[in-house]
Amino acid sequence: MGPLVFFVSELAFVLFAAQTPAIAQQAIADPVKSPAPIYPARCLNRAEEIEFVTLRFDVSAAGATENITVIDSTNNCFEKVAVKSIEDWRYHPDTAAGTGAPRKGFEKTITFQKD
Repeated sequence: MGPLVFFVSELAFVLFAAQTPAIAQQAIADPVKSPAPIYPARCLNRAEEIEFVTLRFDVSAAGATENITVIDSTNNCFEKVAVKSIEDWRYHPDTAAGTGAPRKGFEKTITFQKD
């Protein structure tokens, strides 16, 4: 068996900073820390070649992820590790208005692939 490959793709996000220029919005929408999940060994024998977990979460004023929920999954064996991975993500604080502002409605899909 070769290396395990992980992909994270951004599906959608909602920013509540309408006055923020597009470039600044992109900067605060991109995580500054996004560690890849660890492929759970317990899932290896019962997983398809590619599995997906889509999560929805909010980002606090300080840039931490919170309110993480699974909204879709091809295999529930991967859900816990996907949530744990997103818990460790960090974003730039949104300081467009001069103070930190929470952002809601981020969605990410984490892809687990055997290789």
